[in-house]
Amino acid sequence: GWHWGGHDNGYPHYEPDPRLGTWDELAAGISECHKMGVKVFFFVNLQPVDIDTEWYQKELHRYRSMDPWGCEYGPYGWGMGTLGARIGLTRRPLASVSPGFPDFREIIVRQIKKLAEIGADGVHIDKFMAVGLDFNPELKISPDQASWEGMLQFLDEVMTACKAVNSDFCISVESTWDRTLSYTDVVWWSPGVHSVIKTTFPQWVPCVGVTQPYDYNVVNNAVLLGHNLLVGPAHYTASMAYKPMKQLSAYIR
Repeated sequence: GWHWGGHDNGYPHYEPDPRLGTWDELAAGISECHKMGVKVFFFVNLQPVDIDTEWYQKELHRYRSMDPWGCEYGPYGWGMGTLGARIGLTRRPLASVSPGFPDFREIIVRQIKKLAEIGADGVHIDKFMAVGLDFNPELKISPDQASWEGMLQFLDEVMTACKAVNSDFCISVESTWDRTLSYTDVVWWSPGVHSVIKTTFPQWVPCVGVTQPYDYNVVNNAVLLGHNLLVGPAHYTASMAYKPMKQLSAYIR
């Protein structure tokens, strides 16, 4: 929720929320992290946009992904952080737009490049999953290719733009698509079992969620299988200092 409006709010407006600080203050924070040897990634998306914004009404609706009947794929949402949002009462309404539109990809690439310019080491692209068939009549690419090809072109454009700023810039993705192996070895989520991909590509880093105080079996299996831990106490609402998690936090250490 670092960006304008907070988590799941205002997509695709990926600028620091003014309640948290300015671009300069964010750059200074990244610099302090680097002094401690800490790498900094930012949470972004490609396809999801907040349909309850003036930006969507004026422009972004033109890029929406459509089913065969002309309906958008959505609304959907997750509502991180509060109970009301978690059960769907106050979550933001999101819909998928098509990365098959170069003009839309440019909106996201431009903002990610800005993060690279202030020192970001990379981004995590969440919800990076294709719409199987996209029938938006304004697309210049066929329905079966629009989402998939658009996603690959987006990855190419992000890496080209950001590596020109920082040659070590890299990404992780929330995706199960093996085609992303051309761009990143780090994915959400872990399969939780022995994986053909992990056996073939030992450098592949699937992440497994550790969310509850007694997730010892999750931690042990991750160590056994060579998976990384994505630690989100109290189902991603607290830190490792959260009192019920302290014993497991010490175990992880």
